[in-house]
Amino acid sequence: WLALLAALCLLWAWRDAGRRRGALVALLLAVGIAAPVYLAMLTTPAPDGGLGRTLVTDAAELQRNVQNWLQAWRGYGDINPNHNIPNWPILDEVQAGLALAGLVAGWLVLRRRWEGLLLLALFLLALLPGLITLRTPQYIRAYGIIVPLALVIGAGARLLAGSPHARGARLRGALAAGLLLVSLGHSATVWHAWLREYRLVLYIDDRINTGMALIQAQTAPGTPIYFPYSGAAPATTIPFHPVADFHARAMQRPLVFFAFPDQPGVCFVTPRGPVVYLDLPNLVNQMARRAAAYGEVQRLGATPPDEVNVLLFTPAAALVDDWPGAARSDDALLLHTVSAPALTAAPGDTIAMDLGLRVLRPPARPLTFFVHLQGDPTPYEGGPLYAGGDAPLCAAALEPGRRPEETLVQRLTLTLPADLPPGAYHVAVGLYDPASGQRPPLVTATGDRRFYRAADITVR
Repeated sequence: WLALLAALCLLWAWRDAGRRRGALVALLLAVGIAAPVYLAMLTTPAPDGGLGRTLVTDAAELQRNVQNWLQAWRGYGDINPNHNIPNWPILDEVQAGLALAGLVAGWLVLRRRWEGLLLLALFLLALLPGLITLRTPQYIRAYGIIVPLALVIGAGARLLAGSPHARGARLRGALAAGLLLVSLGHSATVWHAWLREYRLVLYIDDRINTGMALIQAQTAPGTPIYFPYSGAAPATTIPFHPVADFHARAMQRPLVFFAFPDQPGVCFVTPRGPVVYLDLPNLVNQMARRAAAYGEVQRLGATPPDEVNVLLFTPAAALVDDWPGAARSDDALLLHTVSAPALTAAPGDTIAMDLGLRVLRPPARPLTFFVHLQGDPTPYEGGPLYAGGDAPLCAAALEPGRRPEETLVQRLTLTLPADLPPGAYHVAVGLYDPASGQRPPLVTATGDRRFYRAADITVR
């Protein structure tokens, strides 16, 4: 229909030379604006393949799409629950009968055949996006067919009603109106069935509503809300959910999103005080168990544990203290061990330590931790480097909006050599730029600018 409107505008603009010049200027401006966008789409495809993963690429896919759309009229329809009942056909029985009658009526009544052909062409053009794209049928890609379809169904009802002056006109008119009312009632029933199954669409939103109601009823006003989600966020990207944001604003509480999947290399994030975690188990698993390593966890409410968990968390003292012995990296990060500073291990063991981070300002570029096992003398003084490893700085430390009032905890691990002699060692930690190999300036409480002594290890 947009194409038809554009064609009509061009016909109007092409009447005289002045309008043609104006239309040509407008066309050139449109091309000049659109060309860079389409060029960028073609030269920089989306991570999932962009257009290449949306459009059909061979005759077999196109044939399958045609078959799916033919079946969708009275068989299995769109499975997407966002805008229809999954697998519901396009037409019900009444609409299908009236549409067939309308096709016959249109061909018999229209005096100018080109009008019928134009309507058919517009119908096919409106259906075209649904035919040439994958995962069909998707009704939302072919909503333009509603206009010609309504005209055809109306023509069928008009054919059934017949002439108002013919015998039995009132009965036929009542029958046509009754069939339309039956179809309307059927559509209303389907609509209410969709509303009753709104969880299909609002699966996450409904759980956020439940969790936020618990937070408002059972936690102190002003307690910040932290929303963990699965998947590490890209640097400089802040995740967001409008339903959670709406509730937090209504309660006048801070709301913080952060990535916390069940995988290593992702920071746990907490303010330096009590906080409420809104945990959706379908997004983050074992949130309560993992948070318990860093403080006291209390589960609020009695919601099903597979739907939503509201966790009141009080961080341990090590996450709240001022860290007078912390190292400072490039005036951007404070580093401080928040797990046990002294460990006992055996050769071949894998040791783990929790390194606390406070973001004074987000680092300008992604950084990587080096984790070294060394003794006295250190490798910088001619001693051996017994073991080493790397770990990317977690994405949460790079997100804009991080505040020094928050503590991030990143777990670092290091495997000891199987032939490591018994004795006293320590773990040296620092940051470097993986692109250049350069280390940002480091200042420690001991005055050492080469590494931060994160833990002492006794190997037996």
